[in-house]
Amino acid sequence: MTVPKDEGSFVVETSGQIASQRDDHFCLYLSGSVRKGDNDSRPAIEFWSQADEDKLTNGINARAVRTLNPSKSKIRRSDYYANFGCDLHLVSISNVVLVDVRAKRGIGIGAEMMFAQMSGIPVVSICPRNSAYRQDLVPNVFGEDLKDWIHPFVFGLSDYIVEDIDDAVQLINNLIEEGRLNRRPAEASRVPESLEYYSRVREFFERD
Repeated sequence: MTVPKDEGSFVVETSGQIASQRDDHFCLYLSGSVRKGDNDSRPAIEFWSQADEDKLTNGINARAVRTLNPSKSKIRRSDYYANFGCDLHLVSISNVVLVDVRAKRGIGIGAEMMFAQMSGIPVVSICPRNSAYRQDLVPNVFGEDLKDWIHPFVFGLSDYIVEDIDDAVQLINNLIEEGRLNRRPAEASRVPESLEYYSRVREFFERD
């Protein structure tokens, strides 16, 4: 598919400056739903709120914490390719990707999680018990009763899964203090790890 150039679409942040990674900032990408115009009637709780961002910026014990919220990017929304590139750019410069899967989400979140994993960026998912992607019990899935079920793609694409924002702040602070919040080589991500795991266990499934 050929995408025409549009020199009038610039990816900039709310400050009016092109977003870039800086050593004196701790960048936290907020992966979640973005309201799709006036016809999007979902309640406010479905989206990242300013209160959420304040709790993160005030609670994380790091150098100046900078939340990267794609819903606040100054960009021409009718330029879909620039929208796509903008979100991936913000993911690429983040220290952590924080994913809101407290409710059902769309295709973009999974793509952002995969891109973060393949870029070696830590992914923390807020996925409470007994919510859309996490259940204490899911009965009779192809004959199996699944206990402590987590959606396989949330499980596979998350380095850490927490209950709420407070838990996310505590986890991130612990990882910072322990020096364990670093980028890793792409080959060390959970994606190739999962392929290797499947290659080891597949023969047992094929015997059944």
